Amino acid sequence: MARWGHLSPEVKTMHIAEDVKLAAELDNEFGTLAFDIEQRMIVLDKYLRIRVGKWLQKLSSVLTRRVHWKRLRNDYARTLIECLKKGRMQAPFDKCPPEGPLPGLAPWMVHGAKVATSSGRHTSKDFPGGTNAMAVQTGRAARRLFGDASATRALDRYDGRERGTSPSMSPEQLTYPNRIQLADTSSAFSGGDGVGAAKTKRELEAQLGASRERTNELEWKLLRAERGARDAHVKLAGAVGEAAARRAVREASSDDPLCRNEIGRLVDKYERKHDAMKGSPLAVRLSKFRPRSLFDVETADMRNQQDHEDWEKAIREFRRQTEYLRQTIAQMG
Repeated sequence: MARWGHLSPEVKTMHIAEDVKLAAELDNEFGTLAFDIEQRMIVLDKYLRIRVGKWLQKLSSVLTRRVHWKRLRNDYARTLIECLKKGRMQAPFDKCPPEGPLPGLAPWMVHGAKVATSSGRHTSKDFPGGTNAMAVQTGRAARRLFGDASATRALDRYDGRERGTSPSMSPEQLTYPNRIQLADTSSAFSGGDGVGAAKTKRELEAQLGASRERTNELEWKLLRAERGARDAHVKLAGAVGEAAARRAVREASSDDPLCRNEIGRLVDKYERKHDAMKGSPLAVRLSKFRPRSLFDVETADMRNQQDHEDWEKAIREFRRQTEYLRQTIAQMG
């Protein structure tokens, strides 16, 4: 307040009161603009929604009493709304907000945003519940989106909205949410207003932007569905072989009782042969063989011993396979 040091106390008080009143009006206007941005973020893609959310957090986080910065903040918000209406993010909103204070906008951008917003500016009559209700809802939405809401809470405390005694949403807003979502372009996102309904250029641009965002959203959902279908196909192809093997065993064993009986007879037959083979000593078998020399005796002994070991090995392998078949039949029976 050093610029008013040369003024009288009465004039200084008058200027301070005017600045406080103008700051409150700018804060209320930013609450309306932030609410509009929150509603338009619903139809955006995830990466655009994150970027717009960072811009909204940047605009809502810095606290100051300077009217110049509040005007700049509102100009940024209006320009962002115009980009969302057109469906085309242009500078400086084509990337995340920079660190530190925001630079000034180009005069043509500020003028274009003010001209486009002045004709469709929201007032307390457009939203049942008043401007305070919109500001309270904006603060709550920011706390819900960004988690750390100390700056938003401080802004509510500065504007006298911390208690939140006003309703965050009126019954009419709950009944007709689409009417509040885009009040200035409601006809672009709803059904036709009639045969002779005329759409302005701004409404057509908003409709085109909404169509582009909806197309991007549907394409992303389609890609996700295709990726899920490919993963399911790979899993199914891996399970086909195992399922076919189980089905073959089930059909060959549990569904046919004759097959069970045949397997049982084979097992009993080879078990009896194995027991007989174990009971006959090797000397009895060699006594039936009359060798002509000592070399023939040793050769016959080695040959019979090798045959006996091979037979024992085959019997053990067969018993292992039959035991596995029995367990499989018992589990499926």
